[in-house]
Amino acid sequence: MKTIPYIALIAALYVTPTFANLLYLGAELGHIRYGSETSGPVTEQLADDIDDGAMATLKVGSYFGPNLRVYGFLQRNGESEVSYRELSATGSQFTLSRDGYQYGVGSDYLFHFTPASYISVGGRVGYYYNTLDVSARASGQTLTSQIDTDGIAAGLSTSIGHHFTDHISLELGYRYEKLEKDDNVLLGQRITFEDTHQAFLGFNYTF
Repeated sequence: MKTIPYIALIAALYVTPTFANLLYLGAELGHIRYGSETSGPVTEQLADDIDDGAMATLKVGSYFGPNLRVYGFLQRNGESEVSYRELSATGSQFTLSRDGYQYGVGSDYLFHFTPASYISVGGRVGYYYNTLDVSARASGQTLTSQIDTDGIAAGLSTSIGHHFTDHISLELGYRYEKLEKDDNVLLGQRITFEDTHQAFLGFNYTF
């Protein structure tokens, strides 16, 4: 698992101006949906309620000519939370939330269909870290638990973009990623987050 930071470091060296043509900074904002598999009806409902969330990504990379770019990235997968409250004298409440982050390296190939417009196809590989926080409250007492999972994530993406100036471009895209292993046991039942579907709006600034 510790090999990913070294890969990211090597990639960062190769995307500096010494080795490449144009340095760029990128940002993505979008929606992420986890694909999950469960072993029972209770966890199926819980997983469905926290499958969706927001995402934000920062990129640092370089263009190698007009068609190829390489980058390192850091992505924050925003918190998704759901609460279930029992309307009774005990006032019991059950809360489940999920959040996480990813980092790694990727590359895209750009197919220009006009001088300023293009379609990109690419892939990336990285390391992810997800956290499930569980809280149960009843009769004035609260019990909490945290489940942490991590592993390798690898995926493919495509987007359509446009260069508005020599420095600024916008993209609208989709990414699919497969998670290496994200098994959780909750209330005696299993929740496995297997993959993610991401829709995003990207902004790139080229120096």
